[in-house]
Amino acid sequence: MRTYTQEEKQAVIDRVISGEASARILADTGIPKSTFYSWLRIYREEQNAANRRTVDIRNFHLLENKVARLEDIVEILKSATCTPKSPLKQRLYAAEQLYGK
Repeated sequence: MRTYTQEEKQAVIDRVISGEASARILADTGIPKSTFYSWLRIYREEQNAANRRTVDIRNFHLLENKVARLEDIVEILKSATCTPKSPLKQRLYAAEQLYGK
């Protein structure tokens, strides 16, 4: 089994990014299909991780609003007079009391 350098891997990924067909890249390079798709999966996971870490001011405000809304929901649920394991009648009564909050 051949070991590929990081430069070779990056060159293949760059070809994918440029829009070249995977079948053509595989035919040109002779890289096993499973190896190619493994590199591609790793690349996409790294890109997704990088995108998750990127926070701009708009996303920050959206997250702030979401946290505030969830905190309000938690406070409403804390005021419920029953637990999830309470009898159905008691849960329905509690739901009626919470309706509209």
